[in-house]
Amino acid sequence: MAITLGSTSIDQTKGGLSIGFQRVWSQNKGTSITGKKVGTLLGDRIVITIVTNQLTDTQVKAIEDVVNTGSGEFNVTFVNPRSKQSETRLFYIEDSTTFSYLCQKRNLYGSSTITMLSVDLV
Repeated sequence: MAITLGSTSIDQTKGGLSIGFQRVWSQNKGTSITGKKVGTLLGDRIVITIVTNQLTDTQVKAIEDVVNTGSGEFNVTFVNPRSKQSETRLFYIEDSTTFSYLCQKRNLYGSSTITMLSVDLV
């Protein structure tokens, strides 16, 4: 399955493409003394995690150029598993630990893991 970060296509994932949905609640979320969930469900945020095949320095730089933009937000094109349609949404990387490399050799990365969260709710 192909996924595009900005204009950088990552078309060969290592079988490690995960697209899920994270529930987002209002600040008054919790569980009552009776065990009932309380709070207001605001919506779902899309979470995408990809594990790439081996990458060269050039490929890693292209990905970093996208995810390390000034605003920290970037477009991702993917197939939404709910609608089965291709769509483009604004994403961000929550913290620096979600973009990591398994370094294998000089100038070649064994694999990279990138976890992204959608900016808007679905």
